[in-house]
Amino acid sequence: MLPQKILEQIEALLRSFFWTGIQMKTSGTKVAWNGACCPKDEGGLGFRVLKDWNKATMTKHLCAIALKVDTLWVKWIHTYIIRDHCLWHIPIPASASWTIRKLCKLRSLVHPWITHVVGNGKNTFLWLDNWHPLGPLFARFGSRVVYNLGRNLHAKIDTVIANHSWHWPRCRNAVTQDILRATPSNFVPHPSQEDAVIWKLTSNNQFFIKSARNAIRREHPKITWYKIIWFKHSVPRWSIIQWLANQRRLATKDRLLKWGMAMDDQCACPVLCCSGNP
Repeated sequence: MLPQKILEQIEALLRSFFWTGIQMKTSGTKVAWNGACCPKDEGGLGFRVLKDWNKATMTKHLCAIALKVDTLWVKWIHTYIIRDHCLWHIPIPASASWTIRKLCKLRSLVHPWITHVVGNGKNTFLWLDNWHPLGPLFARFGSRVVYNLGRNLHAKIDTVIANHSWHWPRCRNAVTQDILRATPSNFVPHPSQEDAVIWKLTSNNQFFIKSARNAIRREHPKITWYKIIWFKHSVPRWSIIQWLANQRRLATKDRLLKWGMAMDDQCACPVLCCSGNP
């Protein structure tokens, strides 16, 4: 977890070294750094955007707090910061450290990726946690859902469970009807089990930094020519030259003429490019 300014300075050094070598010039960039940081099958060089990677590593800490991982730091967070409130809805403490403040600001990004599997409903917040097919109900309907159904903001799901099934308050308002219609018939609580918190972005529901980074980064269209450049025994120098050519960033004669540089416009390879007699 690094400050934004530090990340920008590190990326500036990486960018300068890649394009100009040990001279470390700020000029000479041929392709935008964001384009070079795309995966190879999206037309980039496979570099990583440090800002996205930093957010992904911070997401790991938020996921550990949500899953209540058995570590001293997570226990301290729950004891002195969260207490009996919901992680996703607590205000940022004024006396909190820089790390805690940064993690709290990241909650809106991470919340949709963490979901709760309802067991007995004693550890999941009814309105604030992401457990229903509609998502967090408070975020979907606002404070009116709390007022209409007569449950306080920090109520747990077990307040609407009875006899191994849902027991919503009898209310005919539109909000209640929307919730009931969006609840599948096979979506039922399991009172004999504990609630579970899972990471949605992987098939095995285990957190990996790569899955968070892929969700954070901006995707670009796939390209078809990357296998021609990047293969098992490719020479990096020639691959990068070909990559620049595909990006139309090589200083070829036609481009030099457009820039107004004085030179002849004859192709260096007349056999291939000239239609006249040699």
